[in-house]
Amino acid sequence: RPRHRAPHAGGGRGRAACRLNLTPSLGPAPAPPRPVAPPLPPFTPGVAGELRVAATLLAAGAAVDLPSPSHATALMLAASAARPAMVALLLRGGAAPRARDANRWSALHHAAYAGCAESAALLLPALSHGDAAAQDRWARTPLCYACFGGHVAAAVALLRGGAPPSGGKRPRAAQLERFRNEWSTPLHLAVQAAAPPREGQAAPRATAEVAAELVRRLLEAGADVRRLDQRGRTPLQEAEAARCEAAASLLREAEQRAAPP
Repeated sequence: RPRHRAPHAGGGRGRAACRLNLTPSLGPAPAPPRPVAPPLPPFTPGVAGELRVAATLLAAGAAVDLPSPSHATALMLAASAARPAMVALLLRGGAAPRARDANRWSALHHAAYAGCAESAALLLPALSHGDAAAQDRWARTPLCYACFGGHVAAAVALLRGGAPPSGGKRPRAAQLERFRNEWSTPLHLAVQAAAPPREGQAAPRATAEVAAELVRRLLEAGADVRRLDQRGRTPLQEAEAARCEAAASLLREAEQRAAPP
């Protein structure tokens, strides 16, 4: 049977060419050594791989604050995913904690919304005085989102870091109408977290006990119990409407103490 041989560029010298190709040679100059990654922070096995990749990219000169189409940075994404080890790594790599995304959220807003007290505690020392009170496009501070989600530990970390317990500056009505949103203080939002579920909501975001604990922490930090929300309601009226008796009891006592003699 005829044998089929692969064609060789050298014609009848194909075998010699093959033997020459197999001869060891020095080859090209060796590649430069890989950059040494900085020491990794403590991590769990589930995030070890992503931390090593991030550390290698940072050591190779990756742009740590390169934003996404929504202007979110890697630090914001790590905070929103509740990855404190990644937050620590990015901060050591020079990430800007004051950067804002398209909704005017900082990394601290993302950490508060995710309820990650560890990330918030890492971000706060890297911020300037007053950054804990930074407001987003809906005039909400990071503390507002921690209370909205019923995240007691995150709220406590923010209060210790200087977050204003009564929320930020009240926005203009035109601003709220533009974004079709309402404005409330952290006290209002803490109570709303335990309110009965609305249409399309599976369950309350927090229990009545959690709402009461948030209210207690806010009052201890000096929250203004008489400050009204956009609809002109006090936190006590919000608690009574939400049927959160434990929180309502704390707010009644606070109102009595705040009443003029």
